[in-house]
Amino acid sequence: MTSPLLFSFYLSKIPNPPKGISIIQYADDISVYASGTDLNMLTDKLNQYMITLLNYLEERELLVSPEKSTVTLFTPDRRQGNIHPKIILKDKIIPLEKNPKLLGVIFDTFLTFSQHIKSSTDKFKSKANLMKSIAGSDWGQNKENLILTYKALGRSGLEYGTPVWSPIISESNWKQLQIAQNQALRIATGCLAMTGIDHLHQETKVLPIRDHAMLLTEQYVLAMHLPGHPGQKHLGRPPPQRNMKTTAISLKPKIEHCLPVPDKPSYKKGLKRLHTRAVRTTLSKYENNRVIKTKPPEINKNEMNLHRRTRTYLAQLRSGFSRKVNDYMSRLYPEINNNCPSCNSTPHDVNHLFNCPDNPTLLKPIDLWKRPAAVAAFLNMDGT
Repeated sequence: MTSPLLFSFYLSKIPNPPKGISIIQYADDISVYASGTDLNMLTDKLNQYMITLLNYLEERELLVSPEKSTVTLFTPDRRQGNIHPKIILKDKIIPLEKNPKLLGVIFDTFLTFSQHIKSSTDKFKSKANLMKSIAGSDWGQNKENLILTYKALGRSGLEYGTPVWSPIISESNWKQLQIAQNQALRIATGCLAMTGIDHLHQETKVLPIRDHAMLLTEQYVLAMHLPGHPGQKHLGRPPPQRNMKTTAISLKPKIEHCLPVPDKPSYKKGLKRLHTRAVRTTLSKYENNRVIKTKPPEINKNEMNLHRRTRTYLAQLRSGFSRKVNDYMSRLYPEINNNCPSCNSTPHDVNHLFNCPDNPTLLKPIDLWKRPAAVAAFLNMDGT
């Protein structure tokens, strides 16, 4: 546990870079960078500093391998995508790397973070398989445990490095992340592929991944205002000379109502205010439920005492898409008519289950939320 601390102390006197050059260090991972419009001038300044830095490291018997070092040009100009800045170490030109991985985040020349999102969603597939393996219909974990599993093992990976890339990535990248989350929420609830995304989030009380990622980023920007936070040095910096990408700092206006944060209690209060606002905003955007044509109420907590299979049936019925109704089954199989098996009326949808003249009841569709145990008994959902 003391090794990182001792190593940081060992390099505590690393030479300060000249004006226009910055250095970021995490243990033995050192990144040197410069920002500007004159590429040749920046290259010369970096090369000059690299000589000083290399001498310092070699004096401490720390070897730097040119072959294992890389250089990346970040630019908004697509015409500059293949330019290889000639940064030299030990008389060797450092290799160009268009997708460097820094502390687990994959960058790219144009700062799209597409490779990072692809890598994150690819890794998520194994987590989804894990969720499937513990979500069996008869013996599987309940919805709440599956959601906790997703948050701990799945969403944490999908959202890794959020403050770096969330203000930047494209709609298509957000869609990839949301598709991954949708898969996890369908596993947790047992809902079908046709189920609306809003219903999945309402059933699980999980924010859409974009809303949650932006909330985390806003909370990070709020933390930057704490006294002594290392991110404070970025708050007062002037905008870059080039038209580069938006950064987390641009979200500062969204957290100003929580400022100042002179201490931890005020910071925690600000976190809560940001979370409350994010949840309220998201809830207001959800569409009306397909079955009851309005915003759904809270699900009665007594449902947690029901069998996993029964809860899956109820979640499907609340979505409006369930194998219990021919309105859904007829979409899959043309030979199945959208008629009630009892009274032969059509459509045989979720609302008809509560209005069939051959199976009368005082229950209403809203009771799928308010009285789930009673509905399960009425529809003979005994978990089999």
